[in-house]
Amino acid sequence: MSTNYPNTASPSAIEQYKEDINLLSEIGQTLTSSLDIEDVFENTYKKVNELMDANVFLIGLLDEARQEIVFRYIIEEGQRHPESRKSLEEKHQIGIWVANHKKEAIVLDMAVDYPKYTGHKASQPKAGKQPESVIYMPIMDGDRLLGIFSVQSFTPHAYSDYHVNILRNVGVYVGIAVKNASNYHNIESQVEKRTAQIEAQKQEIEKAHSDTNILNAIGQQLISTLDIEEVFSSLHENVNQLMDAACFGIRLYDPEERVINYKYEYERGERHPPGQVSMDTSNNYSVWCVENKEAIFINDNSTEYVKYVDEVHVVTGDFPYSLIFQPLLKGDDILGVITVQSFEKNAFTQRHLDILNTLASYTVIALTNATVYETMEHKVAERTKELEKQSKDVILLSEMGQKITAHLSVEKIIEEINDNINQVMPVESMGVGLVDKDQNIIEFPGYIERGEILEGARYKLTDDQYLAVKCFNSGEHILINDYFGEYMTGTDQEDTDTKGDSTNSIIYLPLMVKDQKLGVITVQSFQTNAYTHYHVNFLKNLVVFVGIALENAQLYGGLEDLVEERTSEVVKQKEEIEQTHKNAQLLNSIGKELISTVDLKSIFDRLHNSIGQLMDATVFGIRLYNKVRHVISYKYEIENGELQSEDVEVPMTADNNYSVWCVKNKTPIFINDNSTEYVRYVDEVHVVQGEFPYSLIFQPLMKGDEVLGVITVQSYEKDAYTSYHLSILEALASYSVIALNNASMIEELEERVQHRTSMITEQKEIIEEKNKNITDSIKYAKRIQKAILPDMEKIKHSFEDAFVIFQPKDIVSGDFYWFEEVGNKVLFAVVDCTGHGVPGAFMSLIGSNALKKIVIEQQETTPGRILDLLDDSVSETLSQNMQHGTVKDGMDLALCSFNRDTMVLEFAGAFNPLWIIRNGELIEFKGDKRAIGLSDSLNSSNFTTQVIKLEPDDQLFLTSDGFADQFGGANNKKLKIKRFKQMINTATTSMEQKGNKLLQEFINWKGDFEQLDDVCVIGVRI
Repeated sequence: MSTNYPNTASPSAIEQYKEDINLLSEIGQTLTSSLDIEDVFENTYKKVNELMDANVFLIGLLDEARQEIVFRYIIEEGQRHPESRKSLEEKHQIGIWVANHKKEAIVLDMAVDYPKYTGHKASQPKAGKQPESVIYMPIMDGDRLLGIFSVQSFTPHAYSDYHVNILRNVGVYVGIAVKNASNYHNIESQVEKRTAQIEAQKQEIEKAHSDTNILNAIGQQLISTLDIEEVFSSLHENVNQLMDAACFGIRLYDPEERVINYKYEYERGERHPPGQVSMDTSNNYSVWCVENKEAIFINDNSTEYVKYVDEVHVVTGDFPYSLIFQPLLKGDDILGVITVQSFEKNAFTQRHLDILNTLASYTVIALTNATVYETMEHKVAERTKELEKQSKDVILLSEMGQKITAHLSVEKIIEEINDNINQVMPVESMGVGLVDKDQNIIEFPGYIERGEILEGARYKLTDDQYLAVKCFNSGEHILINDYFGEYMTGTDQEDTDTKGDSTNSIIYLPLMVKDQKLGVITVQSFQTNAYTHYHVNFLKNLVVFVGIALENAQLYGGLEDLVEERTSEVVKQKEEIEQTHKNAQLLNSIGKELISTVDLKSIFDRLHNSIGQLMDATVFGIRLYNKVRHVISYKYEIENGELQSEDVEVPMTADNNYSVWCVKNKTPIFINDNSTEYVRYVDEVHVVQGEFPYSLIFQPLMKGDEVLGVITVQSYEKDAYTSYHLSILEALASYSVIALNNASMIEELEERVQHRTSMITEQKEIIEEKNKNITDSIKYAKRIQKAILPDMEKIKHSFEDAFVIFQPKDIVSGDFYWFEEVGNKVLFAVVDCTGHGVPGAFMSLIGSNALKKIVIEQQETTPGRILDLLDDSVSETLSQNMQHGTVKDGMDLALCSFNRDTMVLEFAGAFNPLWIIRNGELIEFKGDKRAIGLSDSLNSSNFTTQVIKLEPDDQLFLTSDGFADQFGGANNKKLKIKRFKQMINTATTSMEQKGNKLLQEFINWKGDFEQLDDVCVIGVRI
């Protein structure tokens, strides 16, 4: 184990230091070659223990999400302690000070040095012995904090500046090792995450295909029945296969009566009786859905209802949290709504909404079929033949829908329609046109005429002369039964909207899915008057299936492409991980070579020999900043493999020099096209020597906040570097800084030790003198503040049974209590000023003087009016010599005025309340929700005066927030108002006894924790 070195750089000390430099090199190699955090911790402890007295050693890493330091590695005298956590808010802890300030802390005498960092004495550790000498170092990645580590000894003055310098170097290695391990772990996690995503997407595709099959089966079952009750029953039985349908309902809209009939409602398997809701009913989801013809999608009914209604009214049953309402639309007509609901939050996804949309389409068809069937029943005698045909058409429509939606290609869908449509109507020619929004066209892949596929066609969406374009743009169907006799007569239109032979009867229908237009479908016949509105309605039902099938085909194709793309990404990332690992090993080897020497020429040679293995380094240079002469020296420059012999110096006034910019800004330069990107850094490009490079990286050599120079690589090619090369150069810069630092440390060691010893001694004397003067001044301020507080004897003259608790956080207080007698009235208050200590004390003087002036000089005794005048006085006082809006100081208080003759109490409060205990019951009177001195007098209302008739034996309590806000107890939590009210509402023989008990309970609760705020409590008994 190393000992402290003397202040003179003796030959033996220098030899020992060289040995330790070699050991530091081994430490660097060991640490930075490991990608396991636990190995990094273990090796750091072992190596540090060889270099110095390390009775206690610990490493903590920053948990940014929870703002905590996690001490995963704690060793005391060879024994490992369990993991612990410290919040960054625990500022009395020296390790947290180091983390928050990103600076090192050195304690050689706990009693003297510890308070310099935290402002508090060191507390006894919960486990183990108290160390006497402590060194804390931040673990950094550039300017970003990774964590902290500490070496501690039970011996005072165990460490020297030499040990501190060693630990600084170790800290750099630990930072690099932690960063490497973290990066490796993050990449591994990303691969696992991406693999899981692909697996999940595969399952989604399988689930979507399974849902499609189930939906097709449900659709076939729905539209093959002509009884509405059976439609509802079938839906209810099957919908639970696809989603959580704890509540399920079909509600039909009657436009003539303007009501919604709750025809079919189930909740938890029980059917509810039918009901009815008027369309004039507000705050009803079904009414909203019918009026707006839009779906409702909610996953937290307690908060999301505001998107649709002002408040939630549950017509029947329990309160659901997740809801979907889907309108039942037949063209522009709304038939009603279908709804599924769950008692769980977040029960539904977009997939469930899409499923319900599809079910709604089937339901509309089924309802339409059932309605048509019911209508036909009334006219069965005169329409028997037509009814039989329509019944067959309904069954055929169901069969066609099942076959169409089973296909996932447009060509198969068109073939399926053509093979079956002639069973319903005469069709000699048909086609499906799909919109291409990028090209603004409708494209027909191919017309089918008399069973033959003709050449396809495409029409611009701006050419309204074509029927296909008219149908798509208008969103309405087109029915023509005599194209040449009726439609073409008296027009100049040409027969340009058909392929093959000319047709006379034509139907065009828009293809719609979820209000999105996909294209058009057309059927055509050579006969005149071949089609009726019945055929149009049949096609309207058919295009629902066509739209669903086309959407499924697009979705399936998109998911297949996505899986292929994600698989390619994972393979690429695997290759990048392997290359990164190889480069990390090479970087560790380079680092070992660099930091094992203290000769500058050897450092430069080894760095250049290695960097070419990692990137294009056609031009390579190390340029050192001489802050005394204020120049940058081109110490080591190689271009095309040749060392530049000419020594170049650039002054720091050369604003168009990249090295100057990098040193001044302490920020890397990254350029991949020097001919255009230079403007981000300089006004024009000056090449000091050599040819013009296109790709450049300049990395500052940083030692803490001090810049030593720059390292640069340059290429004659554009786009030669990536951000990965920048991170490699950043790591090499860290190694270079260590090597440069080691090389210069031996020369500077003696001078730095003498200079720092003298400087620390001088600073210590100055600080001690200043601390004494400040403390003396604050103690005198305490005497002044104590003089303005009312004497307890004066209070007891008006209230024989009373107590006051006054516990400042610091020497002086921002809380104060106030008492005054005016005639037959007794006025008293507890005031909480902004802040504590000296600032709070100044505020208390302002408040006390203002209260006295208002009551004594202005003879005002009404509490609300007193607070209005106090607000004006404080605002005016604080606003003098300050710009408007900059004052953020004020006070909260509770003020009472008691008339001894009438037993009437008047109360007003600025945030703070009054509590009265009467016959064991606690009564609270709240103050106004505004503070003194923080209000805009032009916009603020007056303070309220509350009048209270008191009874004998009433107990009155006023307090500042310091008592209830104190942290403590077994779990270090706030005491809180609720516990404070329980404390004051306990039986005691006198108020004095209650005050003593309250104070003791506060002290017990606080324990060893710091008092957070001033505490002031007044209690009186009437």
